[in-house]
Amino acid sequence: MMRISQIAGAIAIACTLAACNTAPQFKTTTRGGSPGTVVDVHGNTGVSFLTGGSCAANAAGFPLTPADWWNALTPSVRQSGAAVGYLAFFNGTSPSPCPRVIRTDVYRAFYTVDLSPFAGQSGTIARATARLTVLAVGGDNGALAPLTGPFPTNAFACDRTAGAAAQLVQVAGALPTPSGTPGGLVVNAISSGQFDISHPPIPDSYPAGPVVFTFPAKNASQPASLGQPQFTADVTQLVVGALQANVTTIKFMITGTNEPVKMTNAPDTPQRDVPAIVMADCRAVIRLDVDVQTP
Repeated sequence: MMRISQIAGAIAIACTLAACNTAPQFKTTTRGGSPGTVVDVHGNTGVSFLTGGSCAANAAGFPLTPADWWNALTPSVRQSGAAVGYLAFFNGTSPSPCPRVIRTDVYRAFYTVDLSPFAGQSGTIARATARLTVLAVGGDNGALAPLTGPFPTNAFACDRTAGAAAQLVQVAGALPTPSGTPGGLVVNAISSGQFDISHPPIPDSYPAGPVVFTFPAKNASQPASLGQPQFTADVTQLVVGALQANVTTIKFMITGTNEPVKMTNAPDTPQRDVPAIVMADCRAVIRLDVDVQTP
């Protein structure tokens, strides 16, 4: 007959062989954020007025419109990501009476996450994690030197990892966002030459919300990532709180470092080796997913 100690040992060995595990097992469900981008264009939206004569040179290097830039991205990037950051252009070679050619595009990303599969199941949520994946970055993505005048010294902070992305913020569910639309891009022309005080830019157009994640400090000297950088944030309480309130959607936005209170002109610090032309492209297209763990 086997002794009790031998029986216990046999059970332990059998449990090991059978991979016994008393720890709770969770399954992960990924809910993709439906993306949308709002871009406010300050300055010249086109150069059709520079068609000839001495003024034609002012159009040299004029960047693609936001829509053309967006459409040049791959379909998978456009369908799954939203853009945040800025593009700034300035051409100082403006002989009188030629108009000055400037443009500053301010991008902000929005996401709507559908939680309806978890309706009435707030007590089963073990963990929820927001996962931010950088799908593409701007062509230049270098940092401009601190600016003088009305610009904050960090107004154009940028790096090659996440562009000008600053913070992931939760926004009210009632806030209209462009998510779910094909392409997800909405372009607002603020003015035809200078900031229009009657139409405030993005920083004044959307209410502040709780900060979910702050991107690492910008490091312009850091080389670009060879892959797709990812950042994560714990959003368990946000998801559980929404479900407890019988809310089945949750919305986020990404703010940028390029959002001073008023931005009337493009910067005047050279960014490329082109005389009198400034071009700073610090945009990033970012995907947001929420990974939900349940028993």
